[in-house]
Amino acid sequence: MCEIAEVDARTAPDDVLARFHAIEVACHEELQPGEPLRGVEEVIAFYRYQPATHTSCHWLGDCGSASLYVHGSTAAFVHLVVAPAKRRRGLASALLGRVLERARQLDVRALRGSYATASGAGFAAHVGALAEDQVVRSILDLPSADLPEPRIPEGFPAHHLARARPRRAPRRVRGSASGDGRRSRPGGNGDPEQVRRERTGIRGIALAPRP
Repeated sequence: MCEIAEVDARTAPDDVLARFHAIEVACHEELQPGEPLRGVEEVIAFYRYQPATHTSCHWLGDCGSASLYVHGSTAAFVHLVVAPAKRRRGLASALLGRVLERARQLDVRALRGSYATASGAGFAAHVGALAEDQVVRSILDLPSADLPEPRIPEGFPAHHLARARPRRAPRRVRGSASGDGRRSRPGGNGDPEQVRRERTGIRGIALAPRP
């Protein structure tokens, strides 16, 4: 008989939630091949701090786990994984039984899940699940990609890059306020036309005064 315990993720100790991470590591190459593995701290935070906008339930067995996320009567999702070394011992069926029991208590009418392997497809058929959609994930495999060597285009010597100068910051125009509210240069006569030329000459950043 498989021993299964329900886990209150909001109050469970870190070492209990870390078991979810260990199961995730054991199934990582099947579920997310070629993708980075989540750290134990991230997994603990994921289970502990689920949004309060939906109901979350979690169960742990010997190298297997199940989670139920209920957003509505027809928007409920199950995530069930069992480590490869512990399969074909009734653990997945026992975990799913706990999930279905709680789903009925929450008036769930449709429960959805997914699988990524042939054994997962066989289990889904065994429990009477109906196939709906197929999700295709594209993985960028850069280590095995045959990329051309980078080169500088012809007619563009490398020393041009070294000689590139940073753009200068615009100079400030200082002066005193004239009678019409405009600024004039020190020692200038405060002529509006002169001020207008001065203000519009700062690399096009300052705007000319309105007429």
